[in-house]
Amino acid sequence: MRRSDPIRLVGFTRAVQYNLLGQVYNKAESGKINRVLELKGEQLSSSVWCSTWNCDTFPKSPTTDKFKSLFPSEYDTWLNTDDIYHNRLQRHFCAIDLLLSHKGSNLEESIELAWKILDCIHQDWRPDRVGRLDIRNLVNIKPLKRQKPETLDDELLRTNYRASTDCLINYNVLELTSVIPFMLFFGLESELPIHNLRKSFTLDLLSAAFVIKHLLFHYTNGIWINIGVPGKLCWNIPRFLLEDDPTDVIQKVFDDPIEGLEWYIDKMNANFDIYDKYDFLNELRESYLQIFRESHISTQHVKDILLEFH
Repeated sequence: MRRSDPIRLVGFTRAVQYNLLGQVYNKAESGKINRVLELKGEQLSSSVWCSTWNCDTFPKSPTTDKFKSLFPSEYDTWLNTDDIYHNRLQRHFCAIDLLLSHKGSNLEESIELAWKILDCIHQDWRPDRVGRLDIRNLVNIKPLKRQKPETLDDELLRTNYRASTDCLINYNVLELTSVIPFMLFFGLESELPIHNLRKSFTLDLLSAAFVIKHLLFHYTNGIWINIGVPGKLCWNIPRFLLEDDPTDVIQKVFDDPIEGLEWYIDKMNANFDIYDKYDFLNELRESYLQIFRESHISTQHVKDILLEFH
């Protein structure tokens, strides 16, 4: 299985269980699942469901076809790996998998996929001539709990989010990696007030950092010398996700005049208070882990996977 597959399977099975049974249980509950499906004239193999619930193996056709037919929304969110252009979550899973691809997969294919993901993110966050961002296909993973849904006004999103001149300086149409400083500046500047916008921003920023880290590994043969500040930034960003209290890590990075994120942000013409930067990084980490917690994927589960390429 790919390293991201356990997260995909946990997210998928818990979402199906919640949507069919109204809550998430501690076990597969295949009997209850089938009783609901039988009311719709459908049936699902208990062994297949339990195997998927326990993440024994990633399902293949015809099982995936069955899942797609029975649970189309959950399938598209968690298991559909065909659309990295519009599905930010699947794009992020691909970025996670790329970080381990140097251990055996096809090098040319992995590099091609890395550039494709980076290009998708670069295009998604491309401002128009006056700095407006038309951000579409926001992440909309429904939390597996009862709460008032957030209403998204697409027109408001398009017209009210305009990057400043200082922010726009960091975006280069011809340089895909420029999306990293642009997004950092935009995140600090806008404060990302809409929940689904914050989720989309978090996944895309980290996906970009992961694939750049993957590309740097291949292009430098794993020798981290003279990779530049953007490269070091992409190397450091995942570190914040692994700490129970990231304050020490943040402090260490800030104190380093070469690798420091504070120094890097200041080079982007960003005059933000030091505490704004601290808060931004902590909120970035919390937003990332919350995406998975809301889907009953434990923080430790996510960290175990991230630690493998740390």
